[in-house]
Amino acid sequence: MSVLPAAEAMTLLRGVAADPREGESARLHAERLTLVLRLLFLFLADARGLLGGELSRLHARLRQASPATRPASAWPRLMDLFAELHERRGGRLFGPDRLALLATAAPCDATVLALLDCLCASAHAEVELLGRVYETMRSPKERRRTSTHYTPRELADQIAACALEPVANERDLASLRVCDPAMGSGVLLLAALRWLGARQGVGDHGSSIALTNLFGVDEDPDAVELGKLSLWLETHAGALGFDCFDHALRCGDSLIGLSVEQLRRLHWDVERPAEIPSAATQIVERALARCASVREQLGGLAPEQRGAALRQAAVDLGPARALADQVIQAFSCSTKLRARADARARVLDRIGQLGGPDQGGVRPFHWWLEFPELGSRGFDVIIGNPPFLGKNGILAKRGRPYLDWLKLQHPGSHGNADYAAHFFRRANLLLGDDGGTIGLVATNTIGQGDTRTTGLAALVADGVQIYTAVEHLEWPGAANVTVSIVHLARGVAGIAPRLNGRAVACIDSRLRPCAERADPVPLAANAKLAFIGTYVLGRGFVLTPAQRDELIAKDPRNAERIRPYIGGEQVNTSPTQAANRFAIDFEQLSLAEASAWPMLLEIVRREVKPRRDKLGDNADGRRRKAYWWQHGRATPSLHAALAPLSRCLVTSLVNKHLVFAFQPARRLFSHKLCVFPLDSHAAFAVLQSRVHAAWAWLLSSTMRNAGINYSPSDCFGCFALPTFGPKLELAGERLERARGQYMLDANVGLTKIYNALADPGVQAPKVQELRALHVQVDRAVLAAYGWGDIAVPEYLGPRAAFDREVIDRLFALNAARSGG
Repeated sequence: MSVLPAAEAMTLLRGVAADPREGESARLHAERLTLVLRLLFLFLADARGLLGGELSRLHARLRQASPATRPASAWPRLMDLFAELHERRGGRLFGPDRLALLATAAPCDATVLALLDCLCASAHAEVELLGRVYETMRSPKERRRTSTHYTPRELADQIAACALEPVANERDLASLRVCDPAMGSGVLLLAALRWLGARQGVGDHGSSIALTNLFGVDEDPDAVELGKLSLWLETHAGALGFDCFDHALRCGDSLIGLSVEQLRRLHWDVERPAEIPSAATQIVERALARCASVREQLGGLAPEQRGAALRQAAVDLGPARALADQVIQAFSCSTKLRARADARARVLDRIGQLGGPDQGGVRPFHWWLEFPELGSRGFDVIIGNPPFLGKNGILAKRGRPYLDWLKLQHPGSHGNADYAAHFFRRANLLLGDDGGTIGLVATNTIGQGDTRTTGLAALVADGVQIYTAVEHLEWPGAANVTVSIVHLARGVAGIAPRLNGRAVACIDSRLRPCAERADPVPLAANAKLAFIGTYVLGRGFVLTPAQRDELIAKDPRNAERIRPYIGGEQVNTSPTQAANRFAIDFEQLSLAEASAWPMLLEIVRREVKPRRDKLGDNADGRRRKAYWWQHGRATPSLHAALAPLSRCLVTSLVNKHLVFAFQPARRLFSHKLCVFPLDSHAAFAVLQSRVHAAWAWLLSSTMRNAGINYSPSDCFGCFALPTFGPKLELAGERLERARGQYMLDANVGLTKIYNALADPGVQAPKVQELRALHVQVDRAVLAAYGWGDIAVPEYLGPRAAFDREVIDRLFALNAARSGG
């Protein structure tokens, strides 16, 4: 199913209306893509005998005619064909406004023939080609904005089958309701259609299933339209209009919308008592009654008659939808509670008179209004591939009020969680009273950190079972991402769990083959033993060695306020770990005190203050503007903890390998480092051991191609330390000295050393010695805990059993020390 013909067609179209006016290049690209999609759709339809073959006949006439006798009206004929189709069949793709720029162009018939020659080769392709072309050919800016990735059919088939099989074994197939809340162009719904059709043995190409059992939502109207047309093609729905699935495949934001109770109270917080105007109450109650009548009405209608009934219901429910939109608008107008309350008061004063929300393209989707046929039963199966967005992506795309809404609707959720976690929470709500199954693609952090806490951990605590999971799957499409695929069930019995293709007894929210257990508790003893380094936040503070030397030569007192400045790269790559940067550091001095070093203060005044003055008017911005001579986020607690020490331990927060190293305590440590005010080799041995590594890798999040994302609070704050004794000190000293000597002898940094240690092909004597010393450290650490009964694997040996046993005991020790 190649997109190359479509790509060639897009290239050909560059010569049509090739000189857009300023600001029209993006629109022209969108029109070219629309034209290619129209032609692809028509070729696919002609190959299935669905639309009379008008495009294929035009193509044949152009090919048969000689250049001298070809008709001179091929382009206008195409435009007329599109207009006729829209008049007879409807649909967004063929809308008259979609080719405003191209419609007035006049390409020669040879160009039209070349265009049709490119695309006719795809006539017998799978219908998924429409969505794949759309996702591939959109502008790079648009792809980055939506962060969506086309789901290959093979993967979609696996996800759908795994979600459908458990419910199909115990529920009536004819009444199953399957929904994709991030449907894109409908690839997963097509997979569900084929699976259900094969299981039921239907003889209508699945038309009745598509009209009755499938539902989808996406915020991209063009993707939704292609989903409708793909189902139209797959079900051979030639007797129906292109809008026959409008009632089931809808445009909107699946995560933004009011519940029945929220609309009844005209408030996003259902716990808050509220006075509701009688006019609003009447609108809501009429809507509820209309939804109930729709459910009763649909029971006696044939599948092809449902659309008309639901379109009329959508009109009748319009006032309730407008009221719900106004409540969303009130919440989204600000991040401040007072502003939201005032906006809500205006809604109450003007029931039904306000327009819908204008929040950067957000289209609220109130599920019970948009799909009135659902009732309390909800869906049986939720499948999907939500956008791959982290916290920063959510904020960039939607803003702070949007994130506030997600946190409010999903209690216990964290602002740092990935977007996918909220789709899991929404999916569980959409299953309704009877439960069902969920199968979603997620970022590979779904079982880690705040994303896990927000999503899977909350669902498991609510009684949802994870029954199938695949971790760290390299995305089979063009996207350079790693994902996990997770299937869950509620109210569905008898499912045998499988993790990464292997049968297991159970799967926890970390996607491990064990029972769920409570998160470890931060330990008071560790409270002042791990810190993030300093956020300098101002390039003007940073000096080169030459600048530092020059400043000290001019005034030796400047050395008092210039410190070696080191970050993760220097720690990991330099054999000597020498600092190659310096930084001016006035610590917490007042401006008057800092004036004792006028040369340094003048540099900061000139290089830092102008940028600080432009910061926003939030609390952090005001503080940094007021104290412009100080680092952006100082760490006085870290400085105090380091003051009595000559050295400390550090690790890079983002690291391919989890490695620790001693550093002089006088240095200024970047915010890319975690700093431990621990100076003993015993502490080094514990942190560098595979005991701590098993714990840290479990509780951290991972970064693609970058390894671990170490969190001082998650990885160390709850880590129960053993008693430091002389044997542990000796084991740590031997490893640290041997490793340091090897770094100097081989002229390599820590990353290269641990690359070699992890490579079975490297058998150099010094590397083997380091591996052996690591094993000795592990044994010494276990002995310090009193766990000498745990078998220590060789450095390159299998570690699964070792890790499980260590983690189990560390959890138990954390509970014991925290009083849990």
